[in-house]
Amino acid sequence: MISSTSLISLLFGTDDAKAALPRRLGPLLVDLPAGSVAADLATEIATAVTDLLDMPLGRLALEAWAKHRRVRWACEQTRKQPRRREVVRLAAHKVTVTQHPSVELALAGTTRRLLTLDLVIEVTVTVATLIVEYGRIAEVRPGSATAEATLSAGDVRLAHGALERIELPALRRPSDGGQSELRRAS
Repeated sequence: MISSTSLISLLFGTDDAKAALPRRLGPLLVDLPAGSVAADLATEIATAVTDLLDMPLGRLALEAWAKHRRVRWACEQTRKQPRRREVVRLAAHKVTVTQHPSVELALAGTTRRLLTLDLVIEVTVTVATLIVEYGRIAEVRPGSATAEATLSAGDVRLAHGALERIELPALRRPSDGGQSELRRAS
């Protein structure tokens, strides 16, 4: 299920990303001093990258849905009329997220970019029904989906993964108009 699938597990599968990434990043970090300092820095960079990638795929889809024109309209309507509830049905669609995080080294008052990553994530959803209340997505009733992600640095592919026939979790926020987090529906 996508709810238990983080981006890092999609990219690295069962491999330990914290062990695999330093080896893959090593050749890209040519500006680092030689020896154990470089190895320690590569490990620190790998830890920072794995922390960045440790997020549920469902959150990415939710953030993308919140930008959809019909969902924004529903949010506006329910913000104006707090007791109003809007149902937005999205047919088969693809959510694509592209990010370009960078790793910088701050040393002796100067900052130097060591690495820029390219992250592309695609989640293809068969159908999703979103319930909008109090100006935000309150509930998600999704169908099945597939996911694919690629992490690269320039022309070097660091990781790639794909999952077929995954189920998106049903999510629900309490209908109190507060800012509580989405939770898995029971």
